[in-house]
Amino acid sequence: MTLESLKVLQNLERICSTSEKCSNDVLKYIAKCGLTQEESELILNSLQSAKYIDEERYITAFIRDKYRFSKWGKYKIEQALFLKKMNKQLVAKILSEQLGNEYKAMVLDELNKHRKKLKDTDPWIIKGKMARFASQRGYELASIESITNE
Repeated sequence: MTLESLKVLQNLERICSTSEKCSNDVLKYIAKCGLTQEESELILNSLQSAKYIDEERYITAFIRDKYRFSKWGKYKIEQALFLKKMNKQLVAKILSEQLGNEYKAMVLDELNKHRKKLKDTDPWIIKGKMARFASQRGYELASIESITNE
């Protein structure tokens, strides 16, 4: 490893110790630094072996944060993790574990909050606006239809 790659490794160790990062984020950072492919792989392997990067831990933290704080639905979370090039099977497994029985209650709560903000009185307009809101948040069509019909 060159002196420059060691500095990048130290910076990444500091960054990864303060917040969860995935390998895709790390590779983007390394690419900005202008290191070679071989050096990138060495740095990535070093971070993974030292447990600075753990895909399962990252996915779990990402899902938990987006679900609890941003109130994202399953589809939006899956899409965001897909864009970060995460393993689909691992994402599906962790998503089903993390989003348990409280998921439908959270969707219902978010739609009720949104319903209170709407000024319209026409039920079709209200239903359309709520469906758009729910789909933008990434909730499933079945959840949206069952809740808006109520």
